[in-house]
Amino acid sequence: MLALSGLQRRSKLATLSRDDRGSVAIMFALSIFVVFTLVGGAVDFGRAMVARERLQSAVDSSVLAAARGWQLENDLTLAEEKALAHFDSNKPLEDSRVVSFTPDMQAATFTMVGETTVKTPFLSLVKQSITVSTRGQALIAGGGNAGTNLEVSL
Repeated sequence: MLALSGLQRRSKLATLSRDDRGSVAIMFALSIFVVFTLVGGAVDFGRAMVARERLQSAVDSSVLAAARGWQLENDLTLAEEKALAHFDSNKPLEDSRVVSFTPDMQAATFTMVGETTVKTPFLSLVKQSITVSTRGQALIAGGGNAGTNLEVSL
């Protein structure tokens, strides 16, 4: 093997520094990670928003079931049991849970807060899951609203 002189080495280095073949492949390799992360993050965020909408629907229908149970039976324990049973049958994900159920007889409302955790398969290196929560409130018919038969969920 012949040793290269200093001039030959500088010439080879100059040739290599001007060679731009393969530069697109390097830029693509570096940018594909960023693109994959952005698209994956959008998919995971979208899944979290769908789970939040489904959780909101379950919470809303649960507080309405509690309000209807209170209207028919005038029993607070039964109204809470109906709300929790209704939530369990309509919860969007297996780990969805009721954080709080609060009857307020002064304001004539039932309030429920629900929470669920959505796993993030694309962003799992950065964040394992996204926790979403929502709140629903129902006005109890016949109480605090001048006797009007009204059920509202927000």
